[in-house]
Amino acid sequence: MVFSGGQLEQGEQSLREENAQLKAQLETLEQLLEVYEQETIAKSTQLETTLAELHEHTQRLSHAEATLITLRSMLNSMAMPSWLSICTASFCF
Repeated sequence: MVFSGGQLEQGEQSLREENAQLKAQLETLEQLLEVYEQETIAKSTQLETTLAELHEHTQRLSHAEATLITLRSMLNSMAMPSWLSICTASFCF
């Protein structure tokens, strides 16, 4: 198969255009990747902050629960006055 000079030039031009198009697509994909990476970092930071806040809240709740258990134990160990034992079930705890 014999190609004329014009056909070779057209083929080369077509390859140049395809190459330019592929380079543009690659650049676009790299920009998208950069955006996704930045978004992932931002979301990860947000999740880590939320996790730390939840951990702190959990510690506070655990401390409050331990305090409540101690106070209940103290109340239960106190002697109940005789007049208090006469109360009705709806008013006793």
